[in-house]
Amino acid sequence: MFSGLEQNAVSKTDAIKLEQASVYKHSINSQFYPIIEGFGRYDYSSIPTGMYPVPPNDLFPLIQNQEIPQPFSCHIFRMGAQISMPIFSKSLFTMAKQANQVVISAEALQRINTIKNQSLLVACITNFNYADNLFNALDQKRQSLLKTKEIIIIKVKKCGLPKSIQYNIDNALNEVALTQNELTLQKNELSANVLTITGLVLNKPVSMSQIKTIDEKIIKATQPLKDKIQADELVVKSEREKLLPSLYHQGNYSFNVENAYNNKNKVEDDLLIASLALKVPIFNKSQYNQIKKNKLLLSESQNELKKLTNSFEAQAKQLEQNVLVLENAIMLSKKSIQNKEQLKIIAVKSYEIGQMSIEDYLKYEDDLVLEQVKLFKTEALKWQTITKLAIIYGVDLKTFLQ
Repeated sequence: MFSGLEQNAVSKTDAIKLEQASVYKHSINSQFYPIIEGFGRYDYSSIPTGMYPVPPNDLFPLIQNQEIPQPFSCHIFRMGAQISMPIFSKSLFTMAKQANQVVISAEALQRINTIKNQSLLVACITNFNYADNLFNALDQKRQSLLKTKEIIIIKVKKCGLPKSIQYNIDNALNEVALTQNELTLQKNELSANVLTITGLVLNKPVSMSQIKTIDEKIIKATQPLKDKIQADELVVKSEREKLLPSLYHQGNYSFNVENAYNNKNKVEDDLLIASLALKVPIFNKSQYNQIKKNKLLLSESQNELKKLTNSFEAQAKQLEQNVLVLENAIMLSKKSIQNKEQLKIIAVKSYEIGQMSIEDYLKYEDDLVLEQVKLFKTEALKWQTITKLAIIYGVDLKTFLQ
């Protein structure tokens, strides 16, 4: 069932979110790689323009000899490629760390959500087990009532007992049947819920046992938020670093073609330009606002972490105490059930020999079922309490329950 849960659409949603975080990380890291673009361009100018820069010493011979085509024209065709890449940008390195932290946060969130889904599955199973156990307990009551009914029918026929006594038994049997119908509806609904989240059909009780204890009692439910806060801190740092100088490499190669304006002869040549560019931010009002905005978001997350930590610490303490109380209650209920089973047997004998009324006998039947209800409810509540602790402490239920 746990394996089926991992293939569920809900679990796959977390996997998709993790993949999105991974893609974001790659998108940041890709900014360290060069950007290479090819281009083709046609330039028109109303007066002849230089196809490329001409050094003065090369320009003088061109002016003196008009037979030489000059690299000036109103129509210039260019094609080539350009490259740019960062050499040093402090904010970009910080954003790479932030992107990695985003992936870590997504992984932590996936783990916690997986445990939450496991807890939901366990809750469905324990409620199903409760309904099934109660159904069986009521079936035992029905069998007991049917045996008593046989005795009453004989006494009505042979001993002249009033038939109203038989009506009491019939009413009790009807109540059992109605309750069993309600339990069947509950089991069907729970089975549908399990089918939805696991793809498996639950048509019979699933026994569970605890195979290990929670040794490391560290609150891990807040880990995704802690990782997110670390990422937010890096965002603030990165936005501040955008105000620092950054160094970039730029390169441009072009092959240029024109008809010289002086004699219309074809001129073609290539040009390569490589440069280092230092960008120094001087004033950027929007960047200051962005820093302030991110600092406020960081403060909001930090405050939320404090509230969640206090809440989970209080919940964990209460749940641990509840587990001890529930375990004690289960032990006491089992003893009470043993006693009430004996009392019911005595009540049946007492009614058979006429020492007890039918109303008093039926109370013993009801008392036994009510005590069984308490036991089944307490057992279900115990498992659900344990799974809540597992969520807080980040314990994978696959390693905790069998």
